[in-house]
Order: sequence, then C-alpha cells, then structure tokens
Amino acid sequence: QLERLDDMARPKKMALIHVNRTLRKNRNDILKKYKQRRWIMPEPGDVIEL
Repeated sequence: QLERLDDMARPKKMALIHVNRTLRKNRNDILKKYKQRRWIMPEPGDVIEL
C-alpha cells in the first residue's frame, strides 16, 4: 500500500517541478522585458511572484 501511495505521489511531484520551471522561465522573461526600467510595472495578465 505504501508503494502504491508513492507511485501516486511521484507524478504530482514531477508536475509541481515542471510548473516551477515554467514559472521561473516566465519570471525571467518578464524581468527581461522590464530590465530597462528601474522598477517593474506589470502589464495586466502578468503574474509576478519573485
């Protein structure tokens, strides 16, 4: 039963890691977009979690 629970948890962890990587990439793109400015002014739709 423990093994079965581990198998269920594994894809969830991988999905979380994938989401974190995607967020990191988005954050880098957004920071690149606003690098010229001294402050970050997000456009509507940009979610920034630094």
